[in-house]
Amino acid sequence: MKTNELRTKSINELKGLLLKTSQNISGSQFYHARARSKNVKEIREWRKLRARLLTLIKEKSL
Repeated sequence: MKTNELRTKSINELKGLLLKTSQNISGSQFYHARARSKNVKEIREWRKLRARLLTLIKEKSL
């Protein structure tokens, strides 16, 4: 998701996306550890998205 799209969402929607992203990270790490993951860059992309979400939540809460 692009940052501009994320900026239009409310804090509750961002927190919901943050929860889903964290679950995806843990799931991807599990599959990658078991050598089932074909896309090894997936975890990095999920972490970047989580960082964007945390930044936007912090900005909106100020």
